[in-house]
Amino acid sequence: MSKALVAGPCISEFGWELCEFQGHVRKLAQGCSKVVVCSFAGHLPLYADMNPEFIPHHVDGWRDCHRMRDGSITNPAELQRVQRKLDARMGELMRTGYTVTRIESIPKKGKAVGTRRPIDQQCFIKFGNPARVPDVFPLVIHARARPDKVKTSGDNYPKKAWEELLKLLAAAGLSKVAAVGLHGASIVPVGAVDHRGHELQPTMDLMAAATIVVGPSSGPMHLASLCGTPHMVWATDRHQSAIMLRNRERYVQYWNPIKTPVKVLLHKSNEVLPAAQLAAAVLELLRA
Repeated sequence: MSKALVAGPCISEFGWELCEFQGHVRKLAQGCSKVVVCSFAGHLPLYADMNPEFIPHHVDGWRDCHRMRDGSITNPAELQRVQRKLDARMGELMRTGYTVTRIESIPKKGKAVGTRRPIDQQCFIKFGNPARVPDVFPLVIHARARPDKVKTSGDNYPKKAWEELLKLLAAAGLSKVAAVGLHGASIVPVGAVDHRGHELQPTMDLMAAATIVVGPSSGPMHLASLCGTPHMVWATDRHQSAIMLRNRERYVQYWNPIKTPVKVLLHKSNEVLPAAQLAAAVLELLRA
């Protein structure tokens, strides 16, 4: 009997989709002759190697780990629409003789903590193709500037500090800089070229072609890991209750499945690390 996989809707944070969901989908897709994936519009490149039937959604809200924060979804009808569509697609496949496996990014009620998937339940590939990049930027940055609904933890690095950091790196030879991210959630410091808002595939290609990616803890830094590009990241040393790990373990070990070189600097909540310290860490990683 033919096997099929119906996965989604994925409504998680980007980092969770990268490191906890799409790898699990790829593992379960092995041996399936039909794969259906529902995720955010534009995220097809994360699943393209599986040749899926891709169902995009536009669910909007405050993404929090594997789900959206309770009560934050601004268009619940959209979530209901894609859930109904997936249920209907699953029914169609079963009626035509498929044995169907169904997974979602939302954990079962009461299972919000400890929902990480063991590495043996995932399968990862390297994203991005440097050969597709007509203009290579050795340094790619993610200057996170997200308007969080909670007190910041230091993940938003000040624009002036970014510009000081870029001057120090330019003096060391990293003068050609591309800034990636989303409009409204990231900035472009003086000294960088704006590559925000680009589609996911060219962004992955840009990262894969780079010498190094630099930025505070964020989804794009996890993407750098899966593009195989060395990256320097700074983060608070807080315990991640949903996966029972601290940030250093997450970046260096658990959420680094293809063992990409990474340098992690830890700081206290709301502490702004000196640009000179960040620059020194970048150069140390490049010399390693």
